[in-house]
Amino acid sequence: MVAYRRLAERKADMEDNLALLAAANGELRAEVESLSADADRAAREARSLGYLSTGETEVVLDGWAAAPSNLEVGTILPFAQPASLPDESIKGISLGVVLAALAISIAPKNSGGGNSAYRERRTQRASRE
Repeated sequence: MVAYRRLAERKADMEDNLALLAAANGELRAEVESLSADADRAAREARSLGYLSTGETEVVLDGWAAAPSNLEVGTILPFAQPASLPDESIKGISLGVVLAALAISIAPKNSGGGNSAYRERRTQRASRE
């Protein structure tokens, strides 16, 4: 009895699968008829799959992000945040650079490239001896 129930369930599953396959087959047949009737549509489909027409040369640009190929006229593109530093980070770096430049411009200038007070004390000690 249990075995017959399992077989009936299996048969129902196979019939459902067969119905889905028949529907998919009908859609694919309609697609084939549509492509064979419209040469321009067939060419667009082939191009979307990467095929080229006779005499065309493929040019590949490295470093460029590929644009979505399924866009239609009037499609609104989602905003993609560019890969860059946040605005607050740029402002912080700029402030640091300005403050460093200000500190350098205000700092006293040493002529001779060393600590003049140290050099003066050393000279006085040498003259005493």
